[in-house]
Amino acid sequence: EIERGIREIASLGYYALELFGTNMQALEENGETLIPLLRKYDIPLISGYCNVSLTGSTPEFQTSLDRLVEAGKIIGKAGGKMAVLGPNAVPRERYDFKAYKSQIVNRLNECGKAIADLGLTAALHQHTATCVETREETVAVMEAVDTRYVKFAPDIGQLQKGGADPVQILKDFLPVVQHCHLKDYSGG
Repeated sequence: EIERGIREIASLGYYALELFGTNMQALEENGETLIPLLRKYDIPLISGYCNVSLTGSTPEFQTSLDRLVEAGKIIGKAGGKMAVLGPNAVPRERYDFKAYKSQIVNRLNECGKAIADLGLTAALHQHTATCVETREETVAVMEAVDTRYVKFAPDIGQLQKGGADPVQILKDFLPVVQHCHLKDYSGG
Protein backbone atom coordinates (compact mmCIF):
# COMPACT_ATOMS: atom_id res chain seq x y z
CA GLU A 1 0.00 0.00 0.00
CA ILE A 2 2.80 2.43 0.81
CA GLU A 3 4.54 1.73 -2.48
CA ARG A 4 1.29 2.12 -4.38
CA GLY A 5 0.68 5.49 -2.72
CA ILE A 6 4.17 6.72 -3.53
CA ARG A 7 3.85 5.51 -7.13
CA GLU A 8 0.47 7.20 -7.60
CA ILE A 9 1.57 10.49 -6.05
CA ALA A 10 4.67 10.55 -8.23
CA SER A 11 2.63 9.70 -11.36
CA LEU A 12 0.36 12.70 -10.73
CA GLY A 13 3.30 15.06 -10.99
CA TYR A 14 3.73 16.11 -7.38
CA TYR A 15 7.23 17.35 -6.68
CA ALA A 16 7.43 15.85 -3.17
CA LEU A 17 5.38 13.90 -0.66
CA GLU A 18 4.50 13.61 2.98
CA LEU A 19 3.93 10.23 4.59
CA PHE A 20 2.57 9.24 7.96
CA GLY A 21 5.30 8.45 10.46
CA THR A 22 3.55 5.19 11.27
CA ASN A 23 3.74 4.11 7.61
CA MET A 24 7.45 4.86 7.43
CA GLN A 25 8.00 2.97 10.68
CA ALA A 26 5.98 0.00 9.39
CA LEU A 27 8.29 -0.23 6.38
CA GLU A 28 11.35 -0.24 8.63
CA GLU A 29 9.81 -2.84 10.96
CA ASN A 30 9.21 -5.09 7.94
CA GLY A 31 12.87 -4.86 7.01
CA GLU A 32 12.26 -2.47 4.12
CA THR A 33 13.44 1.09 3.78
CA LEU A 34 11.84 4.15 2.29
CA ILE A 35 14.82 5.43 0.30
CA PRO A 36 14.70 2.81 -2.51
CA LEU A 37 11.00 3.54 -3.07
CA LEU A 38 11.62 7.28 -3.25
CA ARG A 39 14.41 6.68 -5.77
CA LYS A 40 12.38 4.18 -7.78
CA TYR A 41 9.56 6.70 -8.29
CA ASP A 42 11.84 9.76 -8.38
CA ILE A 43 10.00 11.72 -5.72
CA PRO A 44 11.54 13.22 -2.58
CA LEU A 45 10.11 13.04 0.90
CA ILE A 46 9.48 16.49 2.33
CA SER A 47 7.87 15.61 5.67
CA GLY A 48 6.33 13.03 7.91
CA TYR A 49 2.99 13.46 9.68
CA CYS A 50 3.42 12.26 13.25
CA ASN A 51 0.71 11.97 15.87
CA VAL A 52 1.72 13.10 19.35
CA SER A 53 -0.10 12.72 22.66
CA LEU A 54 -0.37 16.25 23.99
CA THR A 55 -3.11 15.64 26.58
CA GLY A 56 -2.68 11.98 27.42
CA SER A 57 -0.91 10.45 30.39
CA THR A 58 2.83 10.85 30.84
CA PRO A 59 3.52 7.27 29.64
CA GLU A 60 1.35 7.90 26.55
CA PHE A 61 3.27 11.07 25.82
CA GLN A 62 6.63 9.34 26.30
CA THR A 63 5.60 6.57 23.92
CA SER A 64 4.47 9.11 21.32
CA LEU A 65 7.68 11.12 21.80
CA ASP A 66 9.76 7.95 21.31
CA ARG A 67 7.79 7.13 18.13
CA LEU A 68 8.23 10.73 16.95
CA VAL A 69 11.99 10.47 17.35
CA GLU A 70 12.00 7.12 15.50
CA ALA A 71 9.99 8.68 12.68
CA GLY A 72 12.24 11.75 12.71
CA LYS A 73 15.28 9.57 12.15
CA ILE A 74 13.60 7.96 9.15
CA ILE A 75 12.49 11.36 7.81
CA GLY A 76 16.03 12.69 8.07
CA LYS A 77 17.63 9.58 6.58
CA ALA A 78 15.21 9.79 3.64
CA GLY A 79 16.04 13.45 3.02
CA GLY A 80 12.92 14.97 4.56
CA LYS A 81 13.06 18.22 6.47
CA MET A 82 10.02 18.31 8.72
CA ALA A 83 7.97 16.44 11.29
CA VAL A 84 4.37 17.66 11.13
CA LEU A 85 2.95 17.28 14.65
CA GLY A 86 -0.63 16.05 14.69
CA PRO A 87 -2.29 16.52 18.10
CA ASN A 88 -4.22 13.69 19.70
CA ALA A 89 -7.97 13.35 19.38
CA VAL A 90 -10.19 14.41 22.28
CA PRO A 91 -13.91 14.16 23.05
CA ARG A 92 -14.67 17.75 22.02
CA GLU A 93 -18.08 17.80 23.75
CA ARG A 94 -16.42 17.64 27.18
CA TYR A 95 -12.91 18.92 26.43
CA ASP A 96 -11.54 21.82 28.50
CA PHE A 97 -8.67 23.40 26.58
CA LYS A 98 -7.74 25.74 29.43
CA ALA A 99 -7.09 22.77 31.69
CA TYR A 100 -4.58 21.34 29.19
CA LYS A 101 -3.04 24.43 27.59
CA SER A 102 0.22 24.48 29.57
CA GLN A 103 0.66 20.72 29.14
CA ILE A 104 0.09 21.02 25.37
CA VAL A 105 2.60 23.85 25.09
CA ASN A 106 5.23 22.08 27.21
CA ARG A 107 4.86 18.84 25.27
CA LEU A 108 5.04 20.62 21.92
CA ASN A 109 8.22 22.34 23.06
CA GLU A 110 9.69 19.01 24.11
CA CYS A 111 8.75 17.46 20.75
CA GLY A 112 10.21 20.43 18.91
CA LYS A 113 13.51 20.18 20.76
CA ALA A 114 13.75 16.44 20.12
CA ILE A 115 13.15 16.98 16.40
CA ALA A 116 15.61 19.91 16.27
CA ASP A 117 18.24 17.60 17.79
CA LEU A 118 17.82 15.47 14.64
CA GLY A 119 18.38 18.49 12.39
CA LEU A 120 14.72 18.70 11.39
CA THR A 121 11.90 21.18 11.89
CA ALA A 122 8.82 20.37 13.98
CA ALA A 123 5.56 22.14 13.16
CA LEU A 124 2.13 22.04 14.81
CA HIS A 125 -0.71 20.90 12.55
CA GLN A 126 -3.98 21.90 14.21
CA HIS A 127 -6.96 19.74 13.32
CA THR A 128 -10.63 19.30 14.13
CA ALA A 129 -11.53 16.70 16.75
CA THR A 130 -8.12 17.13 18.40
CA CYS A 131 -6.87 19.06 21.41
CA VAL A 132 -5.98 22.02 19.14
CA GLU A 133 -8.96 22.72 16.90
CA THR A 134 -10.46 26.19 17.23
CA ARG A 135 -9.08 29.58 16.30
CA GLU A 136 -8.71 30.43 19.99
CA GLU A 137 -6.85 27.22 20.75
CA THR A 138 -4.58 27.56 17.74
CA VAL A 139 -3.72 31.17 18.54
CA ALA A 140 -3.18 30.45 22.25
CA VAL A 141 -0.82 27.57 21.51
CA MET A 142 1.12 29.32 18.76
CA GLU A 143 1.56 32.41 20.92
CA ALA A 144 2.85 30.30 23.82
CA VAL A 145 5.17 27.73 22.21
CA ASP A 146 8.88 28.34 21.80
CA THR A 147 8.97 29.11 18.10
CA ARG A 148 12.68 28.41 17.96
CA TYR A 149 11.62 24.75 18.13
CA VAL A 150 7.94 24.63 17.15
CA LYS A 151 6.83 26.10 13.85
CA PHE A 152 3.37 26.10 12.31
CA ALA A 153 2.00 23.74 9.64
CA PRO A 154 -1.63 24.80 9.37
CA ASP A 155 -4.32 22.82 7.66
CA ILE A 156 -6.35 25.41 5.77
CA GLY A 157 -9.56 23.39 5.46
CA GLN A 158 -9.39 22.27 9.07
CA LEU A 159 -8.89 25.87 10.23
CA GLN A 160 -12.06 26.88 8.44
CA LYS A 161 -13.93 23.82 9.71
CA GLY A 162 -12.76 24.72 13.25
CA GLY A 163 -14.28 28.20 12.91
CA ALA A 164 -11.19 30.24 12.01
CA ASP A 165 -10.46 32.54 9.11
CA PRO A 166 -7.57 30.62 7.53
CA VAL A 167 -6.20 33.63 5.65
CA GLN A 168 -6.04 35.70 8.83
CA ILE A 169 -4.38 32.89 10.79
CA LEU A 170 -1.77 32.53 8.04
CA LYS A 171 -1.12 36.28 8.07
CA ASP A 172 -0.89 36.34 11.87
CA PHE A 173 1.64 33.50 12.03
CA LEU A 174 3.39 33.85 8.69
CA PRO A 175 6.86 34.21 10.25
CA VAL A 176 6.59 30.66 11.66
CA VAL A 177 4.54 28.98 8.91
CA GLN A 178 6.79 26.27 7.46
CA HIS A 179 4.35 23.94 5.74
CA CYS A 180 0.64 23.88 4.83
CA HIS A 181 -2.01 21.37 4.01
CA LEU A 182 -4.18 23.07 1.40
CA LYS A 183 -7.75 21.87 1.13
CA ASP A 184 -11.23 23.21 0.74
CA TYR A 185 -13.98 22.99 3.28
CA SER A 186 -17.48 23.18 1.89
CA GLY A 187 -19.28 22.95 5.22
CA GLY A 188 -19.99 19.22 5.06
